[in-house]
Amino acid sequence: MVSKGRHPKAAVADALEAATRAADHLTVVENHKGHRWGWVICLNCHQGPPGRGYPGDPGSFTVWSTPEPPESHAKQIARFVARHQH
Repeated sequence: MVSKGRHPKAAVADALEAATRAADHLTVVENHKGHRWGWVICLNCHQGPPGRGYPGDPGSFTVWSTPEPPESHAKQIARFVARHQH
């Protein structure tokens, strides 16, 4: 079982912390379902229901619980954050 709060992979957890510090319009939503840990959501671009992402939404990025390798997933999160600095 995945614990609530911090992501289990250190590289991903660090990227999520950086995302929350990057801008007020970026938020991290933890919502475990299957292999999904949660989302990073850009409140300016998000097109779905409040507080959750969905596939195909340009304003949300799915964060996986067990990405392999975690460093690559952390880089993907960082790229999403960089694209949503507006």
